Amino acid sequence: MMENRKCDFVMMLWCLWKRRNEKVWEEVVQPVRMSIQLARDLLYQWRFVRQKEDKASNNSDNNIMRWQPPLSGEVECNIGAALFKDQHKFGIGMCIRNDQGIFMRARTMWFNGRIPSPAEAEAWALKEAITWLRELELTQMVIELDCLLVVNAIKDISKDQSEFGNTIEEWRQNFMLVLNLLI
Repeated sequence: MMENRKCDFVMMLWCLWKRRNEKVWEEVVQPVRMSIQLARDLLYQWRFVRQKEDKASNNSDNNIMRWQPPLSGEVECNIGAALFKDQHKFGIGMCIRNDQGIFMRARTMWFNGRIPSPAEAEAWALKEAITWLRELELTQMVIELDCLLVVNAIKDISKDQSEFGNTIEEWRQNFMLVLNLLI
């Protein structure tokens, strides 16, 4: 019980510090009760995830995915996207490593205006990464992203008539111009 109270206290302090910074740097003022609720919610989420991690680690080490370098002569580009709805923008990032896992280059980009869905933002990051890799004249590549919806959409040859599907189809045509691409 004492351990839980310590965690509660530390999380409350962190949230108050966070709210203080929001007030000082962003001129955002939130009621104290919202800070307390945020602390409780974050602590609950943290505990929930830790319980899942503990259960998963007790099951078996065979299920652990570990990073594997690309084949000799290839590069790997990890991409991701982040949405900032309250600021009406989203960002994408990409990082290139060689076949030994050594950092080569990174790039970030920001887009203002309409906030896409998370999957659309990841797809946008994929498109920008491929464009960048082509500009760098890198043709032997592995691209990793964490949005299974985008990966499946790229690999699926059936026609999705949604806006997302049309965007993926257009970009799939561009991917055909890239040699030795593995997603």
